[in-house]
Amino acid sequence: MKCAVCGTGRVILKRMKNQEPVCKECFLRCFEDEVYEAIVQSNLFKKKEIVAIGASGGKDSTCLIHVLHTINQRYQMELDLRLVAVDEGIAGYRNHSLNCVEENAKIYGLPLTIISFKELFGYTMDEINAVVGEKKSKCTHCGVFRRKALDIGCEKIGAEIIALGHNADDIAETVLMNLFRGDVGRLERTCEIRSGSDITPDLLTKLQEEMKSHPAMVEYVDQRQYPFGLTPKVKPFKYAYQREIVLYVHYLQLKYFSVECTYAPVSFRGYARQFLLKSQAIDSSIIMNIVHSGERMKLMPQFANRAGDKSIMKLCTRCGFVSSQHLCQSCLLLDQLIRDDPAHPQNIDCIARSAHVLSNPLPDIEDTGG
Repeated sequence: MKCAVCGTGRVILKRMKNQEPVCKECFLRCFEDEVYEAIVQSNLFKKKEIVAIGASGGKDSTCLIHVLHTINQRYQMELDLRLVAVDEGIAGYRNHSLNCVEENAKIYGLPLTIISFKELFGYTMDEINAVVGEKKSKCTHCGVFRRKALDIGCEKIGAEIIALGHNADDIAETVLMNLFRGDVGRLERTCEIRSGSDITPDLLTKLQEEMKSHPAMVEYVDQRQYPFGLTPKVKPFKYAYQREIVLYVHYLQLKYFSVECTYAPVSFRGYARQFLLKSQAIDSSIIMNIVHSGERMKLMPQFANRAGDKSIMKLCTRCGFVSSQHLCQSCLLLDQLIRDDPAHPQNIDCIARSAHVLSNPLPDIEDTGG
C-alpha cells in the first residue's frame, strides 16, 4: 500500500480523522501543517508576540514545544517562544520530568522559567497530600494552584498568552467530566481553542479599574492587558488526537518523561478516560464527535443565568487574582489547608508570597538561551 499523500512512501499508519494511509514523512508534515492551520484560522498568535509554552516534560508539552518551534521557523511567524514550568513538589515524578524540560530548553535554545508551589504557596503537593489524606483526590488543589502559578510565570517573562498541550482526547474527557458532574457553567467554555471569549470589554475595564486600588495589583495596571487569572490560554492541539501525538513524538524520538503522576490513579478524570477508551473500541471517531458536540453546545437562557454571570467577577481581596467571590479558589484552598494542618505554625500571607514571587528572581529560574 502506498501513501495517499505522496503516492510513493511506505505506509506506516492510517490517520485517525479519516483513516487515510500515510508514510512517516507525510504524517509528520501533515500533523505540523494541521496545527499551523488551526493557529491561523483561530488567530491564536500575533507576530513578535511573547508566547509562554506550558512545559511539563510530558509527551504533549514536549510535542507542542517541537511543533511550535518548527512552524515558527518554517512559516516565519516571528513568535518569541519561552517555556514556563511548574514544580508542584511531587518526589520521584516532577523532579524527573523537569529534567526533560531543562534538556528540551537547551535543545531548542528557549529560555525556561520554573515556578514552585513551595515558593508560591508554602506547600508542595506531597505536603498537601499529607494534610488532605491519601484517599482524597489532590487534582483540585494541583489544578487550581497550577493555573495560578502559570499566570505568575507569564508575568515573570512578559507574556500575556500561554500555549498548552491539551489535545482532542483531553477536551473530550473534560466535556464528559462536566456532564458527569452537572457543571453546566463550564460546558460552553470547555471546547474553546482560546479562553476568554466570554470576557467583554466592559468587564475588562471594570477589573482594570479595581486593580488601581488593589494593594497587590496597583503596580501592574499599566503593564498588563489582562488581570491576573484571565491570561488567555490557547490549545493549538485542539484537533490533534493523543494517539497521533504519541506517534509523532516516537518517530522523531523527542525527549519526554512518560511516567504517570503519582496522584493520577485517584483522579476523577481517570473515569472519563476509561469510558472513552472503551467507547473508542466501538467507534474510533467518538473523540472528535464529542469535541464537535461540545463546540455546538449552548445553554438555554434560564440555565445560562444559573451557570454563572461573568459580570459578578471581581478581584480576590487577598491576592488580586480574578474571582467570583471575595477570595479566589486558590486562597480558599490554601486557608483550608492551613486550618487542617496541625503542623503549620502560622497563617500564610498570600499577598506577600505572590508579590515576592512576582518581584524577585526565583532561585530555580534558568535562562538556557534565547
